[in-house]
Amino acid sequence: MRAVRLVAVVAALALWAAACAGANSGTETTATNPSSTTLAATASTAETTTSPPSSTAAPQTTIGPDESPIELTTAAEHPECTVPTGHGQQGGCIVNQGLVREYLLQVPSSYDTSAPTPLVMFFHGGSGNMKGVFRTGLFGEARERGWLAVSLQGADIGNVPGYSWNAVHCCGISYSRGVDDIGFVRALVTELEDALNVDSSRIYASGFSNGAMLVHRIGSEMSDVVAAIAPASGTIGGADPSSGPAVTIAPPPGPIPVMLMHGVQDTTVNFRGGVSKHADRFDISFVNSASFWANANGCDPTPTTADESWGTHATFGGCPEHGELIANAYDDLGHAFPTVAKDAGVDGAIQVMDFFARQQLP
Repeated sequence: MRAVRLVAVVAALALWAAACAGANSGTETTATNPSSTTLAATASTAETTTSPPSSTAAPQTTIGPDESPIELTTAAEHPECTVPTGHGQQGGCIVNQGLVREYLLQVPSSYDTSAPTPLVMFFHGGSGNMKGVFRTGLFGEARERGWLAVSLQGADIGNVPGYSWNAVHCCGISYSRGVDDIGFVRALVTELEDALNVDSSRIYASGFSNGAMLVHRIGSEMSDVVAAIAPASGTIGGADPSSGPAVTIAPPPGPIPVMLMHGVQDTTVNFRGGVSKHADRFDISFVNSASFWANANGCDPTPTTADESWGTHATFGGCPEHGELIANAYDDLGHAFPTVAKDAGVDGAIQVMDFFARQQLP
């Protein structure tokens, strides 16, 4: 049973490049995203690339399903938005692009203001919130290792329910109204670096679902800031609606270490690629997402695979020194961050943090 499932899942991972060519149903072409013109080719298609979006775009003036104006704000109106520097977990906020953006910061008890300390960022799934990090184990692992950790929250824009992130093809109002999430992340990193002794060469990003899609985009557009990424149950792009042309992130200007994680049973962000079971959205497959990063990092196109107790572990050879690429497919996992409780059969937080621990900006 396990061998049959593995063959069906990864289309004989020993022939990874061939699987890439057929993993997605339909033809992927470039198109203009409402919020971004960042487009690129996957390893299996010849797509063109336009200039990446500016992270300093003008503030939104109309946000909402009816495009009714909302009142924007300023930092001066929110003096409470400062970085909480005490030990433990504390909520914080920052005013960016006229919107109050929230986050949950964890400063470990071992934090020493005189010692540069790694920082790991987490991005929740669509319609979730910053407390979603507690379902991943990442805060616990960061605390054990003495690292700073922050869970960021998607935009809260008036009467629109749910928090979401602006990835290249998803999700929600943040995507459709072009919220500048890359600008938010850059601004928050700067504030944290100003208030805490962050090791600027060891800043990392992980996320789940829509948050993982944003993490892919962070790897594309913030490789100057982030030392490695680990998206879970996300993808490099797709089409919304599903009948539209597919768009993807752009290759970064240089290699960046990437660890991909995805449940084989996931039909929400479809592991095999295709239309989501829960939305009229086409998602590029796990295999093609891995091939995109292999091409972007200059790795060998075909990985070496190992059959683990929890699924398939693929490592790509030929990568540059700062371009390690790993792809983990969890046999029994659906749409969830990999944890033992969610049937991943392994602690994904440990995998993520072990991967991050060996990465550093050159």
